[in-house]
Amino acid sequence: MLTNKEILRVAKLNKSFGDLHVLKDIDLAVDESDVVVLIGASGSGKSTLLRCLNFLEFKDNGAIYLEDEKIEKETHNLNQVRQRIGMVFQHFNLFPHKTVLENIIEAPIHVKKYLRNKQLKKGKPYWTKSDLVTNMMYIHRHCLEVKNNV
Repeated sequence: MLTNKEILRVAKLNKSFGDLHVLKDIDLAVDESDVVVLIGASGSGKSTLLRCLNFLEFKDNGAIYLEDEKIEKETHNLNQVRQRIGMVFQHFNLFPHKTVLENIIEAPIHVKKYLRNKQLKKGKPYWTKSDLVTNMMYIHRHCLEVKNNV
């Protein structure tokens, strides 16, 4: 049986805003070959979880591990940590003239100086696994056509 390397683990993550307890004991494990999509109602904590994982928002308690290394804001260079985590937020200044995949590979190309074609090849198998992504790419292109009156 083939086992994948765990690249991200979240244990008992909590985050509150005043009296509003948004994230309650969240546990999550992501293996190297996993493609993860967070889907839920508005206000259910999806963006807060992503922001905590990337240390754009700080957790109240719990643990975040990258490749078995516990990451803490006090002991790690958070800019370096953020380079190891990739995500795209809803309505987060995506380039409207690019596909979903092209938007996602922007950071590796510009921050890490990776070659565009290599990133496209690397990312494509993950995106073709999901009908959701196919639909997202169709919707993206359709919205551009409508926006540009094509």
